[in-house]
Amino acid sequence: MVIGDELHLEFPLSSNIYDGTIDRWSTNLVQFESRTKADYEWRHNNVVNARMLECDVHDKATWNKSTIFEVKK
Repeated sequence: MVIGDELHLEFPLSSNIYDGTIDRWSTNLVQFESRTKADYEWRHNNVVNARMLECDVHDKATWNKSTIFEVKK
């Protein structure tokens, strides 16, 4: 959900400790595959029907692949 300049992220299949807010100008959310291309290649070859909306997200320590399965208003 986007409120003003903030993107509110929720990861329903993970612990809520991963949920959070990112400023729209943050450098912690970047273009798909720009940081984790090898992970996406593995996912494409090994995970079926899981590519809804993918992006790379920085979790305050490392870059990780993420899949957005649902966007709610």
